[in-house]
Amino acid sequence: MKRAASKAAAGGKKMAKKCKSIEHAMREADSLPQPVRKIIASRLSHAFETYKEDRHAFQKTVSSLVGATLKTTESNLQGAINEANLKKTAEEAQGASLSAANDQANGASQAAAQAAADAKAALKSSSAGLQDAKLALHNAEAAVKTNLADAGSTAAEKEKLENLITKFFTPVKEGTLTKGLGPSAAFAGKHLGKQFGSVLEKEYLACVVRTYSQASASWGTFDHIVAKELDQELQKIVANLASDLQRLESEKVTCAADVESCKGGVAAAQEAEKAAEDASKSANAAAKEAKSTATKAASTLKHQQSQIDKATQCLKHAEKALNAFKEGAVAAYTEVEARTAPPPPPEPVAEAATQPAVEAAMAPAPAVLPVRSMLPSPAVLFQGARNLLTSPRVLQSPKIN
Repeated sequence: MKRAASKAAAGGKKMAKKCKSIEHAMREADSLPQPVRKIIASRLSHAFETYKEDRHAFQKTVSSLVGATLKTTESNLQGAINEANLKKTAEEAQGASLSAANDQANGASQAAAQAAADAKAALKSSSAGLQDAKLALHNAEAAVKTNLADAGSTAAEKEKLENLITKFFTPVKEGTLTKGLGPSAAFAGKHLGKQFGSVLEKEYLACVVRTYSQASASWGTFDHIVAKELDQELQKIVANLASDLQRLESEKVTCAADVESCKGGVAAAQEAEKAAEDASKSANAAAKEAKSTATKAASTLKHQQSQIDKATQCLKHAEKALNAFKEGAVAAYTEVEARTAPPPPPEPVAEAATQPAVEAAMAPAPAVLPVRSMLPSPAVLFQGARNLLTSPRVLQSPKIN
């Protein structure tokens, strides 16, 4: 009997715990008015402490109302899951669109950055081209100056040589010049050696100076040979100088044309550099704008990802709430609503009973179908329950093993 009482106490505690879970759900049920929730939630144990087959019509009404309320709450929780799922799907679709826009913006930013780099390289190349054009112009102008200087020095040298021939060598040879021949011959020899030493050998010039240091009337055969050969060499030198002057004159025209061409090249290079500089500025501005757009797209995508995460968390929370509700209040209601009376314990058998008597006692009793009837009022039930209580003498009777 102590074991039976212990089991009954444990069952009562378990039922009270189940009713507590249902009570919390009922107090949170928005489908019922607050006064109704309060009344029912505080009296669940009175409805479910009676076994199902013995419940009063009012208890059954309360049980049905609790079940309907729990189903409504479960439906609402499922609706919250559906709504959260739709929200998550919409946020993910928006996120996919923003992700594509972000990829496009990043691609455009990279392309713009590459275009800016190419424009910068083109500007550098244009600047180098301008420097080359300016250098070419400088060289062309220097060539003009060199040509002019060479033409001037060649013309002066030709003029000096012709004056030396006409005013010294020819008069001496013809005998019209007889005075001051020594110094004049030394000067002429020195000049010829300095200007035309590559053509006239030093030993030959010594012979020329010795020959022209004396009047032609006193020349010998060797002196005439020296004078004749000098005349031929000087004519060659004069002819070469004249040819050089013609060449320099021709080069002067070419150099002048080169200068004009280089000036045009510089102007074109300057225009190309200016165009490249403008293109580089535009490319840099476009790259900056594209980078800003990509940054904004990334920020928008990041914010949208947080919205997706939030929607995902909301969905998980809604699913968790439904699972907790099913495993808590719904499962508790299902158990206490179907709670039936346990089968009666077997009667004790005396130790002296024979085996046939024991077997007869252990045989199952014939099944008796319960007859449902209208329960009396709670006051009558309470009085009947008091009459069924075991007397104190029975509770204190010794335990039979």
